[in-house]
Amino acid sequence: MLALAIVVPFLNLNAADTPPGSKEARVGSGAMLVAFRPEGSAELKAQLLNTKWTWIHPGAEITFRENGQAWVNTDKEVKNWFVADAAGRVVAGTFAGSRTFMFTFSADLKTARAILDGDRVWEARRMK
Repeated sequence: MLALAIVVPFLNLNAADTPPGSKEARVGSGAMLVAFRPEGSAELKAQLLNTKWTWIHPGAEITFRENGQAWVNTDKEVKNWFVADAAGRVVAGTFAGSRTFMFTFSADLKTARAILDGDRVWEARRMK
């Protein structure tokens, strides 16, 4: 099994926020070392491409696009995303330099537990 470790800057997560079986360690202020397992990431990415999900703000939706980009319909700034744990159905992303988000999707990919900036949690649902 191939596993890579990546440093996700400013992803301030608590142990309860991380996917089951993931490995993590703090590596400095505002950074976390996250185990990245590429197995199945292409499949999860394909399932999420062009899907729309409720965003934290009422009436806002995030759409996961190609090339690791995501767009929120009420915002002009591009967000970057990647599959962090395909087995746990987790994607993470960054925007505006230091802001972060993470989605942990249900098995049927209809709902997700989402976290913005490590502490703002909401229940997201698939719109399309």
